[in-house]
Amino acid sequence: MSAVDEKTIVLVVDDAPDNLDIMGYILRGQYKVKSALSGERALQIARKNPQPELILLDVMMPEMDGYDVCRELKADARTAHIPIIFVTAKSDTEDEQKGLDCGAVDYITKPIQPVIVLARVKTHIKLCQVLQDLKEKNAELNQVAQLRDDIDRILMHDLKSPLNLIINNPEILLEESLQLSAEDRRLVAQIKQSGYNMLDMINRSLDMVKMEQHQYTLRPAPVDLVKVIKGVLSEQNNLFKLKKLEVQWCIEQQPVVAGQRYYIAGEELLCYSLFSNLFKNAVEASHESEPVLVSITEKDTDACIIIHNSGVVPPDIRAHFFDKYRTAGKRGGTGLGTYSAKLLTRIQQGDIRFETDINDGTDLIVTLPLCLNGEKLNH
Repeated sequence: MSAVDEKTIVLVVDDAPDNLDIMGYILRGQYKVKSALSGERALQIARKNPQPELILLDVMMPEMDGYDVCRELKADARTAHIPIIFVTAKSDTEDEQKGLDCGAVDYITKPIQPVIVLARVKTHIKLCQVLQDLKEKNAELNQVAQLRDDIDRILMHDLKSPLNLIINNPEILLEESLQLSAEDRRLVAQIKQSGYNMLDMINRSLDMVKMEQHQYTLRPAPVDLVKVIKGVLSEQNNLFKLKKLEVQWCIEQQPVVAGQRYYIAGEELLCYSLFSNLFKNAVEASHESEPVLVSITEKDTDACIIIHNSGVVPPDIRAHFFDKYRTAGKRGGTGLGTYSAKLLTRIQQGDIRFETDINDGTDLIVTLPLCLNGEKLNH
């Protein structure tokens, strides 16, 4: 802002004409000055366009004092954004506190010093403009984020149409073709299954949008956690092999045995997505040939699932570990894995956190409600 910017309007409010003249003399070299001899007139000027960018307000005025004027300005959405500086002979600490409590940004005591007045006015106008710039930039960022989310939703919806061919055509081939070899049938069945997997991913992505907007309706049912984790481990088996990792897991400190079940209350697809993200994270963070340890224990009415890996969460990412689009420099990382894990846990009335240590590695700790009604636990 230029020192001679005539567009910058300062409103001076005082019931003494001499005081208005003095303030006008101090300010007119740098600002366009408007004056008001009463609180009522000040309210009228402040509500008209172009509005003042700052108000210098006397406290002791008849009929409506400065405190009342300040309260009315701050209660009106049209004028609440305008910074107010009290200029008054009342110099007690209690008076200053009262002014600040009313919504003023500063307090200047009389007799006024021109240098002080100019410095305070310049500071608060610049601060107000910076805040306005930040609001505008934040609004732009929100628009960009909304546009990105809208595009994502459109793409996910549109992807369902070509998926119909990927899913249905293999089905036709498997039913009607008698000339396919066993290997051909296996490959066609694999294409069909991949199509279903993609469809599940799209549906889960759409569900994530609903969760973010608090529009998702949870339909809890008994979910066998053992079955879910086995399914995830089977799907990610190649990832574990690439890093020469193995998974060691137990329930209540006992190794998992064939046919064992462990029920929590949730939705199976949500649990599958949750643990798929967490195991993928564990694989990527683990050191080669180090085991990933999984421990499931009962804690009050919750199941506590701890997934341990030998890696360490970098210090600069720890405070934002579950934030959206935050990643620890992984190649191709989106920063959505732990964020979606948090959403999936919270929507199922659970909680998620982590503990990390340079010597002990990292624990991802998930709690989910046990299934206390219906199916029995641990059978």
